[in-house]
Amino acid sequence: MTRDDVVVGFIGLGIMGGRMAANLQKAGYKLVVHDLHRQAASHHLNAGAAWADNPRALAGRSDVIFSSLPEPPDVEAVALGPDGLIAGMKPGAAYFDLSTNSPGVVKKLHAAFAEKGLHMLDAPVSGGPSGAASRKLAIWVGGDEKVFNQHKAVLDAIGDKAAYVGSIGSATVAKLVHNMSVRARRNLHLGREGGRGSAYALGGGPPRCGWTPFHVRCAD
Repeated sequence: MTRDDVVVGFIGLGIMGGRMAANLQKAGYKLVVHDLHRQAASHHLNAGAAWADNPRALAGRSDVIFSSLPEPPDVEAVALGPDGLIAGMKPGAAYFDLSTNSPGVVKKLHAAFAEKGLHMLDAPVSGGPSGAASRKLAIWVGGDEKVFNQHKAVLDAIGDKAAYVGSIGSATVAKLVHNMSVRARRNLHLGREGGRGSAYALGGGPPRCGWTPFHVRCAD
């Protein structure tokens, strides 16, 4: 299937989602969009995207689907609700959730989709609104590696660092740990500004600390 043949569905056109969906259009993909507020899609519609009235209708017109939503319950409603994606997806179609979800919800959705012969992968992103706008965005993907490879070109249109992490839920865990390490780094910075005592009060340990994307290490 060539790029001209692929129809991409995108749900959730907020600060992150709107920019990621625009990247797909810039890359030349045909786009079908849905959001709770149609006005959020005005830019995409003016650029040639098609509108779907609900996730089910969007799913029936899409070969691969992405969502970028605020909270895990929002993702669950879009995926499994009465007019949800699962009710309308084509056999063999794939759904990537770009939201920062919960491992439990991700595994629940994956199991429900698998029962119907559909693919669901967790694909949280890192890079913020500026990264979403510039395509300087990390996308960590968990799930079926063959499905990841099949749709890698579409993922690359959204962000420049799409990487397969492992089984379903592993990408969500990686993103949550990453977020924790970022918060720890900020606390350590505040501790240094406030002095050694503040660092201990914040739980950061001694001020001589270093960090990797997933771990904070402090010297004795």
